[in-house]
Amino acid sequence: MLEDGSKPKITYNISVVDIAPLPWYTDDYTVGLGDTTFIEDIDFFGINKVTGLPNREKVIIKGITFSLD
Repeated sequence: MLEDGSKPKITYNISVVDIAPLPWYTDDYTVGLGDTTFIEDIDFFGINKVTGLPNREKVIIKGITFSLD
């Protein structure tokens, strides 16, 4: 319980562009609720000292909102 409480909870809002209407679109780019992706946040997760790449955290997509602008 102490270990879980010691980790701050973070929320990310991510904007993406729907590429489905593009002629070269394939189902490889489909994203839905419950899918997993990765967040790279250098300020919070840091840089991997061995590879020099940003550390990533696996996240689950919990909601999708469409803006029809």
